[in-house]
Amino acid sequence: MWAQKFSPAPHVGVILSTEAVFACIFAYFLYGEKFTLFMWIGALLVLAGILLTQGILTFRSGGRV
Repeated sequence: MWAQKFSPAPHVGVILSTEAVFACIFAYFLYGEKFTLFMWIGALLVLAGILLTQGILTFRSGGRV
């Protein structure tokens, strides 16, 4: 991929980790694939992991570090 040369490695890793999620979404819309419960859970875990690594989703420690 051309853009990988010019992007920081952590950003590329996060973007490429969404490949499976987008493949499922496109398969659903283009080919009529059915989403199972485990596919939904997996997609949500991948997206939650991305949000955690990017600092968008944080959990408060209740004042403790």
